[in-house]
Order: sequence, then C-alpha cells, then structure tokens
Amino acid sequence: AITFVSCLPISAGMLTSFQDGEYFYQLINNQAYITGALYTLSGVVTIPDKLGGYTVVSIEKNAFNGHDDVTHFTVPETVTTIENGAFYSCSNLKTISLPNSLICFYHRMTQPYQTLTEHLSLPHRLFGL
Repeated sequence: AITFVSCLPISAGMLTSFQDGEYFYQLINNQAYITGALYTLSGVVTIPDKLGGYTVVSIEKNAFNGHDDVTHFTVPETVTTIENGAFYSCSNLKTISLPNSLICFYHRMTQPYQTLTEHLSLPHRLFGL
C-alpha cells in the first residue's frame, strides 16, 4: 500500500494564537502547531508533546528563529512536520534530536551555513522538501 502525505504549509489566516508557558501555538483540528516561543529558552530544550492539553504535531515556520541561547532541541515523538526555518538563526545550536514520527521537514529548517556538531539521525520514512 502506498500512503501519500501532504506536506503543504497550512495558511494561518484568522487562527487564534495561544500561549502555554514559554510556547505559542495555534489549534487546527484539535492539534497544536507551535508558532513561537519566548526568548527565555536556553541550553538543552525538550519541546513539549502537549500544549494546553492538545497534542503537538507541527513546528511551524520560524517558530524558534533567533533562539541563540539554545544549544540542543529535542523534538517530541508526536511531531510529524517541521516547517521551513523552524530553527533558523539559532547561532549556538549544536544538535537537534528528531523523532521517529517525523514524516515531513523542509530543507531550510536551519541556516544553510549553520554547522550542527552532530549528524542528524533521520527517520526512514521522512519526506523532505
């Protein structure tokens, strides 16, 4: 059986943004899409798998852009999509731990010249754009 997965960005339009702790998110079909975070994040950051009681399924465009104090992100197993520029301009970022659940990521989730000190282990069913 062949499964087709849509990796098209979702237009935010008139969606309402919510905040849970340091994270901002939008709800689409009762699922959380992380759209940003406070710049108080630093060091090793484990992104939560739930926000406001809703399962986090996507990290949206530029969600963590400019988080220079973060050295490592761990993405939860609930996330299936990481959008373009999600970790862009994180100048001290050394590693990103990606979940096996990840199906779709955009090729510019980090800056082209940004050097991660460890190789990313990519899930076998991943579809990159």
